[in-house]
Order: sequence, then structure tokens, then C-alpha cells
Amino acid sequence: MLWAASLSLASETAPTKRIGCIPFELSFHTASITAVLKGVKPGACSSTTDDYSQIGSIAKGIHSLTFFFKGDPLGYPMSLDASDLNSEGFSPVNVFAIKEFAILPKQGKSKRKLVRLEHLQEHLRGDRQHPEHVVNDFDDYLLRGLPEDEINTAQFQFELYYPGVTAIFHGLATGVFPLQYGVDSLSFLFPHTEEQFKFQPTGTLYKSDWKFDLMSPDQHHMLLLQSHYGPYHIVSVERLKQYLTGYHGPDYEIDWTFPESGLDSVLSEGSWLDSDLISFDATCCGTRESLIYRLGSVEGPKPRIDQ
Repeated sequence: MLWAASLSLASETAPTKRIGCIPFELSFHTASITAVLKGVKPGACSSTTDDYSQIGSIAKGIHSLTFFFKGDPLGYPMSLDASDLNSEGFSPVNVFAIKEFAILPKQGKSKRKLVRLEHLQEHLRGDRQHPEHVVNDFDDYLLRGLPEDEINTAQFQFELYYPGVTAIFHGLATGVFPLQYGVDSLSFLFPHTEEQFKFQPTGTLYKSDWKFDLMSPDQHHMLLLQSHYGPYHIVSVERLKQYLTGYHGPDYEIDWTFPESGLDSVLSEGSWLDSDLISFDATCCGTRESLIYRLGSVEGPKPRIDQ
């Protein structure tokens, strides 16, 4: 791997009613340069939302950006404050979205500096004062779309420090497309070890199937989709390592087939509504059904009636 696995920051304290803010570290790597963004996922610790699925974007929780260069032991941090952020937070999160450039914050919510990668270290040291380009309205620049030959793909690693375990997503970030569309694998890191345990789904997960919100609000369970067609596995955190190594099955397995249909349904949008309640969508043959499942229910999933 390009980055050494970080030791889990998970605490061993007793679970609370709802999960707190989740610290994260998001790293992008291109051309011997690594950009590390740190922050917390907002919304999960907010008392203003009743729907746990509305976690909020990664961009809104970013509070620091540091660049590292191969062969240089020093890191080059950049300060971020409210004037560097727009309503969507730090955007785009992939600072290497444009080929041959790094996208840097500049004072003013819509201004961005574009610095060529070969000049980036000099620029951050202060030896090169002026960037190659300053885009005054970067939001508008993105809305007009990047030319295909300017779109860059960078490797990324996204670590979410849940209580008791760290979830580590690996993948390729392409331009400014949503980060989850680039995920190609998921691993877990447990306290007091540096060994990563890889999640092995039972089937094929498509790019649109990955989600970053795995943990239940009470910090007890993980929600893991097994393939584009399901099922969902719900696994307790205390048995997650045994589950990943094949010594324990899921605590709950959730699937759905439309009545009088012999075809598999596509399962999507799985999320936690409460500590013992999930929602997901099932789609087949032109029909879509929104469903809920309460952990331990013998009735299985039921159609969701919005409150």
C-alpha cells in the first residue's frame, strides 16, 4: 500500500445513545506527492437531526490539509478557515482532480489556486510566490465541466475512526466525481494491531453500491452490503473480526424479493434510521420499494411509510 496503516483511534469507552463525531483521515496520492486531509464527519453528532442517514458530506468536516513529498520527511500544512470554504465545505476534496495541478485554497469562498505539481513544493516553501493560475469562481469552473483530457485520477485512502474499529476504504478518485464511486475495497483495523482485515463481499459490488456510513448510532453494529443484489449483513462490532476471518456469520441477514417475481432485486441506499432500524430500497422490473427492517424482527423487511 502507499500509506502505512494508521493505528486505530477508537476509544474503549461505553457506548452512548448516539454515535459522536467521527474523526477521519483522507489521503490522495499522485506523482510522488500525498495530500492528507483531516476532519470529522459532521451531522452524526448533531442533535438537530432525527434521521441518522443524513450524515453530511466529508467536505463539510475537513479542517486541515498537509502535503508530503517523497524523499522529504517534512510535511507542508496549509491553514484552512471559514474564508476558504463554501456552503459545501472544502471542495473539491480531490486536490489532484485536474491533471498536472494541485488545487489549493485561496482566501475567498470561490477562489482557488492551481499550482503545477512540479512547482508545488517550492510554492509551499515560499520559494515560488505566484501560482500558475488563479480561478476566481471555481464553483462556476466546475459547473462548466472539466475537459476530458484535464481530468486526473488519484489513488486515495479514507480512514474512519469509529469507536472500537477503523474502517479503511481504498480506491481511485477521478476528477470531482463523488469519492464513493471510486472505492474498490474496504478493510478494518482493530485496536492494538496494525494488521488490516479485508472485507470480502459474497458477490460483486458496483461503484454505485459503496457507502461510507456503516456504523449504527449506538456504535454496536455495521451494515455491509454483499453484492449489487444483496443481501445486507448486519454484524456486531464485537464479532466483526471473527466475521471478517470466516469464523462467525452475520448477526442478521436482510434480503428482499418482490412477490410473484423470480428475479433478484437490486438493493441500495442502505442506512441506519436508529440503533435498531435500517432502511433500504429494492428495485426490480421497473418497480421500486422503500423498506425498513428492525433488528430481530421475525416479520422481515416491511414497506416504509414516511413519518
